[in-house]
Amino acid sequence: MKIPLAQGRRVARALTALVALLGLSGCLKKASWVPNDHGGYTLMTRSSSMDQALTRFRRSADELCHGSRYALSEPVIAAKGWSFNSYGGGTDITVRSDLTCQ
Repeated sequence: MKIPLAQGRRVARALTALVALLGLSGCLKKASWVPNDHGGYTLMTRSSSMDQALTRFRRSADELCHGSRYALSEPVIAAKGWSFNSYGGGTDITVRSDLTCQ
């Protein structure tokens, strides 16, 4: 079965876009951090859920503590707000936690 050239190009462009989209979704977000007065770090992130925030904290902790053991303080919701993007809108939270590498 032969595919017309124009249709083949459309399929190629669609596959290229799909590969690019999958590549971009692989970028794992982490929390922002600053050193604190206790010898550790204060982590902050803005996310749509507490679970998402905790996942970002763990990713940042693994990187900052170089894979060694760490302790995170109880997460605190610092702010609540709204976010809007091309997919619609929703609520978001800014969460803070302190990290100590052991």
